[in-house]
Amino acid sequence: MDNSQITIRPIYDWDLVQLNQIRTREDVCMNILALPTETLKETKDYFFDNPHFIHTFVAVNQNNKEKDVIGYVRLLQYQEVRLHHRGKISIAIDPTYHQCGVGTKLLAKIIDYAKKWMRLEKLELTVLENNEKAIGLYKKFGFEIEGIFKKDTLVDGNYENVVFMSLML
Repeated sequence: MDNSQITIRPIYDWDLVQLNQIRTREDVCMNILALPTETLKETKDYFFDNPHFIHTFVAVNQNNKEKDVIGYVRLLQYQEVRLHHRGKISIAIDPTYHQCGVGTKLLAKIIDYAKKWMRLEKLELTVLENNEKAIGLYKKFGFEIEGIFKKDTLVDGNYENVVFMSLML
């Protein structure tokens, strides 16, 4: 797919059904903390629970008439005053669109937004240790590994290691 057909924009209420469909796909759930049983209300709470501290952009495929949402990046700014300079990123993309530049566009957008609009100094994320493609993408943007959480996240019945990465802005 030509990634010039992918646009990045802020999230809207009407995106929730498609975002829920992405988040509840079994092949996506394996890499994020959502469960395949996540309800639409739970998806809404995830994205809109605290609008002052949660900022989300979606990737849209302009190539089809439905203009499908194909991924998102979410930035949660820590509410504690002494942690206000930090934000935590989560990202998910419909696997149909992996290796099409969607992750690159989403990360570029959220990093720019964090710098210019939020004045954040540090972005953080966690990623499963075996998700080498995602780790490679984050490193491409300058994220560095700060540590590994052993047997941190339950995935398909087993506890998997998680890599903690950060980017100083």
